[in-house]
Amino acid sequence: MNYRHIVFDVDGTLLNSADSDLSALQDTIKELTGRVIPISALIFSQGIPGPATLTRLGMDNIPVRYRLELPVQLLTLPDRFL
Repeated sequence: MNYRHIVFDVDGTLLNSADSDLSALQDTIKELTGRVIPISALIFSQGIPGPATLTRLGMDNIPVRYRLELPVQLLTLPDRFL
């Protein structure tokens, strides 16, 4: 395939995913702990890594079966894009 353009979205640039991210976090906390935390109390989590968010919420001991660990894959662009 030949691509003429590649678009990289940095959160909030083209698509604002903050509302859906916070709602998903709220739902996950409710499912795992039964606690309902208002969205306004979760805004701090935007822009920080998930483990840091869980630590600040006192949830550092989430059972392994609920964790999703994805390998970090670096993207290498051809020289013509640099």
